[in-house]
Amino acid sequence: MFPWHAEVFELVDVVVDSGAVISMFPKSVCDLIGLNFEEGKGASVRTATGEEIRIRTHRVKMRIGDCGLDVTAAFLESENIPYVLGRLDILDKVEMRLERDGIRFLIQQSH
Repeated sequence: MFPWHAEVFELVDVVVDSGAVISMFPKSVCDLIGLNFEEGKGASVRTATGEEIRIRTHRVKMRIGDCGLDVTAAFLESENIPYVLGRLDILDKVEMRLERDGIRFLIQQSH
């Protein structure tokens, strides 16, 4: 989820990718959460196929269930990408358990 204004949040569907180093979102999400895309720190990442992608990173606040997180997120010029949660500041700070007997996704903040 991303903050729209102060404590108002928008629910979004994301792909949890334990192979992704950083969480990535299309540029349009910057507008939704009040960030200037161009003010982000420029960098690049490589995909699993070796493609280099230019990104801009920003610090953002996210809420996953009851867990509030302050994370570094990457934003891409492309709008044709899924919302991806990666390891940095998210998967390295929470414990997740996926269970077979249904659609159960448990997230607990690590201590």
